[in-house]
Amino acid sequence: MANLRMGYIGKSFTLGILGIVGTLVACGGGGVTSTIASTTATPSEHVLFTMGFQPTSDSAVPELKWKTAQGGKVYVGTGNSAGGAGNWTYGGWGTWNQSDIDVKGWVGVQFNHPTALNATDYMYYRITGRNSGSVDVSATDSLLITMGNEKIGSQANTPTEVTVVVEGGTVTGSNYANSCQATQTLRGTTLAANYVMPLSGFTCSSGSMTNLKSAVAQVVIKVLPGGANATGDASNADNYTLIQLGSVAFSKNSF
Repeated sequence: MANLRMGYIGKSFTLGILGIVGTLVACGGGGVTSTIASTTATPSEHVLFTMGFQPTSDSAVPELKWKTAQGGKVYVGTGNSAGGAGNWTYGGWGTWNQSDIDVKGWVGVQFNHPTALNATDYMYYRITGRNSGSVDVSATDSLLITMGNEKIGSQANTPTEVTVVVEGGTVTGSNYANSCQATQTLRGTTLAANYVMPLSGFTCSSGSMTNLKSAVAQVVIKVLPGGANATGDASNADNYTLIQLGSVAFSKNSF
């Protein structure tokens, strides 16, 4: 009561959940002074990039096949780096129904090539991040991805190796300032499998992994000619391919 009689009120509060400490002091009905100490959010060691799919389409962008629960999108297509569509063709099936996606837990489109592939032909799945923006994975060291090729074991000339590309930063045309890639041999199973790909094993064709990790915009799975796929490249039969895409995440590996 003595303080009230003196016309003095002192109040301090702490908002722990925001990490902000403020102090308000009013003297004799005069002014109010505030002091705020802010903190910087620490990047997470575990970042979910893609999980959960729903069919979608856009007549202006036929490559768009699904949207993700995180607000991203999945595009699937074929091409030739020298220009044109290349020799991959639609193989008559894809996970176009939500019921198929819910049962399988992955999405995919089947392709084949009735004639031999050119040295620059490719197939791709392009996955964008949250709300098609970028995510900070700077505290992680590995890409965790669920994928596969359902036709391994039943098609003698189907690809067994994919190239995974992680990209982000400033975009000029269709090229990102930071683009890094690594190859992954797929396990000999018709089921989608989980792969842990250390980011230290990626090679950057532009920019750096350090810069890339601060702003990852997309992950691309490519089926490229050559390497482990060379034998099947020259075939014109038994080469149906169904790349399966499941969840994508970045994490600090504790193994």
